[in-house]
Amino acid sequence: MTDSSQSHLPKRQTIELQQLFQMEAAEHLSTMNRLLLELETAPDMPREQYEATVRELFRVAHSIKGAARTVGSVHIEQIGHALEEVFEEFRRGTLALTPTAADILYDGLDAIEILLSGTSEVQQDNLLASLRGLTNNPKSQQPESPAVTTNTNVAVITHELEPVVSDTPLGRDETIRVGLGKLDTLLNETSNLLSLHMNIEQRTDQLCVLRDRHRRWQKKWRSVQTSYIQLLRIAGDKPDALGVWADLLEFLHDTQGYMQNSAQLIQQLEHTLRDDAIALGLTASGLQSGVRAMRLLPFETLVAGFRRMVRDVARDLGKEVMFQTTGTHVELDRQVLEKIKDPVMHLLRNAIDHGIETPEVRGTVGKPPQGLILLSLVQRGSRVHLMIADDGRGIDAERTRRKAVTMGLIAGEDAERLSESEIYELLLQPGMTTRDTVSEISGRGVGLDVVRQAVEALQGQLSIQSKPGDGTRFEITLPVSLSTLHCIMVKTGEEIYAIPSASVARVVNYHQDNEFSVTGQPMLTLDGQVMPVTFLNDLLERPTQENMSAQFALVLATADRRLAVVVDDILLEQEVMVRNLNTEFSRVRNVSGATILANGDVVIILNVSDLMKSAQSRTVRRRQIIAPTPPPPPQRRILVVDDSITTRTLQKNILEAAGYEVITATHGVEALKKLEAGPVELLISDVQMPWMDGFELTAQVRKHPQYKNLPIILVTSLDSPDNKEMGFRAGADAYIVKGVFDQNELLQTIKSLLH
Repeated sequence: MTDSSQSHLPKRQTIELQQLFQMEAAEHLSTMNRLLLELETAPDMPREQYEATVRELFRVAHSIKGAARTVGSVHIEQIGHALEEVFEEFRRGTLALTPTAADILYDGLDAIEILLSGTSEVQQDNLLASLRGLTNNPKSQQPESPAVTTNTNVAVITHELEPVVSDTPLGRDETIRVGLGKLDTLLNETSNLLSLHMNIEQRTDQLCVLRDRHRRWQKKWRSVQTSYIQLLRIAGDKPDALGVWADLLEFLHDTQGYMQNSAQLIQQLEHTLRDDAIALGLTASGLQSGVRAMRLLPFETLVAGFRRMVRDVARDLGKEVMFQTTGTHVELDRQVLEKIKDPVMHLLRNAIDHGIETPEVRGTVGKPPQGLILLSLVQRGSRVHLMIADDGRGIDAERTRRKAVTMGLIAGEDAERLSESEIYELLLQPGMTTRDTVSEISGRGVGLDVVRQAVEALQGQLSIQSKPGDGTRFEITLPVSLSTLHCIMVKTGEEIYAIPSASVARVVNYHQDNEFSVTGQPMLTLDGQVMPVTFLNDLLERPTQENMSAQFALVLATADRRLAVVVDDILLEQEVMVRNLNTEFSRVRNVSGATILANGDVVIILNVSDLMKSAQSRTVRRRQIIAPTPPPPPQRRILVVDDSITTRTLQKNILEAAGYEVITATHGVEALKKLEAGPVELLISDVQMPWMDGFELTAQVRKHPQYKNLPIILVTSLDSPDNKEMGFRAGADAYIVKGVFDQNELLQTIKSLLH
């Protein structure tokens, strides 16, 4: 894109001119894509609104043509001119926006985008012929090349004022383009300013220590002053000594005056320094907030591209899709927007390809022919919750289960025990795809793990919910900005680490006595939920400290996974400036960045997703696990019935650790068969189970004379008085609610029923 008229410009100005054109053209393309979609998706648009939209399309096409002419981009100028003529026909009412016309116009916009990027060639002649064919004027005149003038600099500067300054009148809301690199530099400088502020606060604290020492010295001086006066009186009878003591006393009085004056100066300095520190802190915080705000862009800037993609993919697949958005005014840091764009695009393509059915299929199941995809955003504090939902066929859990087994991601026996939410988690595993053939539409065989990786790289979280026949919902939680994070400072051994607060569900006191083992993995039960537990220094492969002090467990949460991580101490929670690591350290395991504390110490910010993976790969911990209670005699046999593999395993390990023999069943029908197979001294059952629930199982057991006195304990999340009454009426001897489940309560209940 060169022009002889630019030969008079210095090279630097020519480059700047090209950069300005790139930015201006990108904005114009986004506007035209958005307006075209509005025309195409709203055929019943009021006449006044239609005319305004067409006028704006014509104006933008004219602007991009003129800007292209200025920088000598002949090909873009020709396409812009052809688009301008089509929009003029719309404005006159002599041409309608048919699907075919829309496709050709979108091809023109795509061609301009390709020419701007320089990534590939464009079939210019064919495209121009198609555009001119819409106007029934294939011999339309080409735009004339601009005449070369001797006053090129003036012409260029005048034309380029528009993209630099906004269209609003001067004095109202002027805007100026600033390079992202300059903003990054300014943001780094503001972080240095905040570090300086913290240093000043530390100096102020040191000055306070000096003042306190000075006060203690004055107090001590006052206590010994009386002793000096008494010595002076004793020396009154000795003329030679009197002069010495008088000189010493005079010196001490002078010293006292000097120290009092110093104390006043220290106090004034302390107050002044503290006021300056407060002012500096406010200024630095305000400056930092301002710079961060300059980096923020509304999510709406991505929506036009999403709308266009949804429209094109739906047409290619022969589907009808309505794309709705809410909350897109929410602003995120430009870096976050750039990195979340492709994952969102991937999920939208998946929704169209895998989720939304064809109009014919939707009609057979009573759905409207047009499918719905909803993208919504809600900001909560420093986090943004992004949801992508469709009303399509939903996820086939059974097919996903079989596919995971076929691909070797999980053993068949283990797959059968998975809940629906655990099956959905399989979709996020590397290489997992439910398609038998590669599709160009939704990822070309690349699974959702790329989405998960991108979200986790942004310190975010991804979860999946689906209902067969009713659709699927993906929920993504993201930080507004990656420049700052709320972190909890923890200490393990002699080292301090920062853990993002958004990934910490809760903090609890840790007691090793509460641990139990499941297949060699230490576990904890918190609020009725079983989770692995490990020590942070083990995860980070740091030296183990002997005689550790009071300890805490942080419950880390990503999607549906939970992990209790034990640390020596919790120091504080604060917002920290994130310092990115050098390129060679950009993907160190378990590390996402670093920050600098007020004392100048560098603290590593941990990557919670990596910690989860590290914990999952570790099966043995170095520390000894203490059994929760002394085991009773081992001859007692207990049957545990629960459809959840996790709950069954939890109860089985608790009881075996307590010395009982345990057999298990997954539902009531299987439990009755286990009772017939051999003697059982106590039955523990869940209530909500397939085939036969706990209430019916209890009633069936009580019908058999040999089980008339068999102790039965119902362990369930159903805590209403009616449910408890149903349990006891069916014949249960005890009713334990999972929400307040306590292993000691279970063991005590068993003990009371067996003895």
